Amino acid sequence: MKNITIVLFVFLAATQSFAESNKYAVGMNLVELFQEFDFPNQYESEIYDYIKFPILYGTVITNNFRIEPEFSFWRYSHKDDFSSESYSQENTLSIFHLGIGFSKILKNNEKSNTYLGIKLGINSMSSTSKFNGEASSNKTETKRTDFYTGPALGTEYFLTDQLSLGSEFQFLITFLGKDKVEQSNQQTNNRPDESGSLSKSKLLLYLRLYL
Repeated sequence: MKNITIVLFVFLAATQSFAESNKYAVGMNLVELFQEFDFPNQYESEIYDYIKFPILYGTVITNNFRIEPEFSFWRYSHKDDFSSESYSQENTLSIFHLGIGFSKILKNNEKSNTYLGIKLGINSMSSTSKFNGEASSNKTETKRTDFYTGPALGTEYFLTDQLSLGSEFQFLITFLGKDKVEQSNQQTNNRPDESGSLSKSKLLLYLRLYL
């Protein structure tokens, strides 16, 4: 919750600072738009609920500086129903992403620009597992919030005055949060108090529409 508050505060403060900016845009990450969720093979034929809201971006540019808030939402569920054995199991996973980027435009002309900056944000994950049997039933909820940050280098080419296509390279370090587990409506501490981090690089492709 603390990480979410920090990101929201930075987002609101930065948005207010650029209220008089002369360029605004909305955009989408095309790589994630066509990316499939990595489902476990044994569940592929049993998924009954799948929502995919890919990363959307807002862009504000002023005085060779840009700020880009971003968010996305994923959700999928699958269910195993073993009627002959009198039990069923249902699993749901939701991922909410909220972030922001600050960049300095290094090179700017009528048709393209290049920028260098930093990204930061949170990924909030929630999973629920329900087991319903003839003799008993059980529900387990797990929640975790990770914080990430890292540099980003991108370039943007204007197809028209209002439409641009861009690519961006990111190297992000994610600080993993602690799993909070609740089982059958009782708080449990069966997960070790561990913290860690992981790093990942990725290349993204953006489509932006300037308003």
